[in-house]
Amino acid sequence: MTERNRGRPRAFDRDRVVLDAARLFWRRGYSGTSTRALTAALGLSTSSLYAAFGSKAGLFEEAVRTYAERYREIYQQAVAENDILTVIKRILADSVHEFTQPSDTHPGCLISSAVMSDSTSTLDTSAYVAELHSSNEQALLARIERAIQEGELRLVP
Repeated sequence: MTERNRGRPRAFDRDRVVLDAARLFWRRGYSGTSTRALTAALGLSTSSLYAAFGSKAGLFEEAVRTYAERYREIYQQAVAENDILTVIKRILADSVHEFTQPSDTHPGCLISSAVMSDSTSTLDTSAYVAELHSSNEQALLARIERAIQEGELRLVP
């Protein structure tokens, strides 16, 4: 038997709310985005926001993680390619495409904004971002090492 959530079922699209919140955090920063501004922009009551995300910080962290997973996907898909040249080209091309979207839909790098904001004293976004970068770097290094072992790349003395 599954446990049911208390209260009424959610009447909003969580993915849309997280994306809209991310846009607001991009424009105003974490500290510059009040709970009141969030609820007004998202069309949620304060109680709905807290029930769904726990806090403004919880919503911000989910927005950062959702955004960061798109970056992780770029690396995961690229390192699955058959040849190392395609891996490198794909990481570069997909990153450029992803992170140069028009500002109305994608006004900058939320990860950089998160790390540079004063939210880092409240949230553990810095540790998460460091883990993300390390994970992506390790995936790429493993793929380069495989290319060397398979003779696709060779080290030049």
